[in-house]
Amino acid sequence: MSEHRVEGNHRDREDQHDPEQASELTDVIAVATVTLVAAMAAMVMSAVVFCVGNGVLIVWVSARRVD
Repeated sequence: MSEHRVEGNHRDREDQHDPEQASELTDVIAVATVTLVAAMAAMVMSAVVFCVGNGVLIVWVSARRVD
């Protein structure tokens, strides 16, 4: 069977919108914290992890702003 016979409903326009019509953006979430990413670029963060034993971890995190 050829490929064209398998895709018989390829030209059906039931679920397509007009190319001039704006598509509905129902699954889009607006992000307002983009400026926070720019602020984080000016910070230096370091983390040190110590494995003590018996599955115990000690974590030390330091952050400082770069001027």
